[in-house]
Amino acid sequence: MAKETKRSGLLLGTIIGGVIGVASALLFAPKKGTELREDLTNKYRTLSDKTEQFASAVGQRTQEITSTIGQKTQEIAKNVSSQIPELVDKAKQTKQNVMNSWQSVKEDSQRDKEDQQSSNKPN
Repeated sequence: MAKETKRSGLLLGTIIGGVIGVASALLFAPKKGTELREDLTNKYRTLSDKTEQFASAVGQRTQEITSTIGQKTQEIAKNVSSQIPELVDKAKQTKQNVMNSWQSVKEDSQRDKEDQQSSNKPN
């Protein structure tokens, strides 16, 4: 994406530089007014055509990129949605494991208390 931006900037700079160069050459060349106007008109048409082509290419490329992004987004959404049930099951299983471990710890703790109490009782 950064390369495209650099290329677009370079192309735009080249076009602007070309226009300035052509305009300077035409204005400083020793020509009659009618010839100068005709040359300027021709150069303007050429530049206008090139600008149209550039804008069309940029528009087409933008559509291609947008389409690709849309397709990739749909693929990612499908992948994520297909994995959700599995993730939910794993979360439930993990919750159950934690609950079982907690229950085991509570039972062990209760047994330890009972053992301590029974060992502290006089016989």
